Amino acid sequence: MFETMTQETKDRIKELERQKIALEEQSDNLSYFKSFDKKTDTRIQEVEKKLNEIKDTIKKLKEKK
Repeated sequence: MFETMTQETKDRIKELERQKIALEEQSDNLSYFKSFDKKTDTRIQEVEKKLNEIKDTIKKLKEKK
């Protein structure tokens, strides 16, 4: 049987996609300053971890349908 995503799930995916884009931009910006500040390395790792979590959640939501 074919099931469709609920509107709530679609809205959640949209919000996660927006967060993903913001984190990707943040990661790009931090990468530029990486050589200037050692603390930036830690921040980049935190952003990348959040980004991976969001990507994983989006994937699970899309598979769930």
